[in-house]
Amino acid sequence: MSTYLNSKKYVNSVRSTNDQFWEVLQYDFIEGKPYTKQQVDNGERVAVITERTRNNYFGEGVSAVGKYVETLNRQYRVIGVVKSLAYTNDVFADIYIPLL
Repeated sequence: MSTYLNSKKYVNSVRSTNDQFWEVLQYDFIEGKPYTKQQVDNGERVAVITERTRNNYFGEGVSAVGKYVETLNRQYRVIGVVKSLAYTNDVFADIYIPLL
């Protein structure tokens, strides 16, 4: 998927998940937290991004929580940042959003 920040285009992998995804896989959160069942049920436009994505978008070590990324022609508020996985991992993505 193409994502945009300040009119700059990035190509990222986007994965839609439910709240249980975070409990089962137990990602390493660098900042923030995963989205909750209530946020998924409410259709909130929130996202968890990887450390690599945060560094590309906002700068290395810069806090991303509360900032926005655009993907699928929608703005998503970043609520968490996780350690990046290898591209070959089955659950790899750059940006995780609640199930649509």
